Amino acid sequence: MNPNPVTFHYIPTVRAQGKVIQPHAERKVSDKSIINIINSLWKKNNPEYWKEGNRAKSIFKLACLMCKWRVDESLAIGYFTEGWKSPTMSEEEILEHVRNAYRAEKNNFGTLEFNVY
Repeated sequence: MNPNPVTFHYIPTVRAQGKVIQPHAERKVSDKSIINIINSLWKKNNPEYWKEGNRAKSIFKLACLMCKWRVDESLAIGYFTEGWKSPTMSEEEILEHVRNAYRAEKNNFGTLEFNVY
């Protein structure tokens, strides 16, 4: 025990916690992370996307989503040309599908927030 106690006068105050709304421009997930995540999810959940006869439609559809998630077009092109090019689908054909998708969704670029659940 302290033989000479000194009174300490302190009245704690608790500030209300406010929610800070992050502007849409600030992203939580990088473009490359988005590509890696969706690549593994798409391959797992939609293996038919990679089958011959489906790839052109799939590339367009997935590139449209990438555009809406604000993935840089050059990274999307790199992803599709590296992983989807084959003897039956040329790099030029892939480029055309990705560019068409980004043109089609140009007004929707970055309108979707990519969330990982």
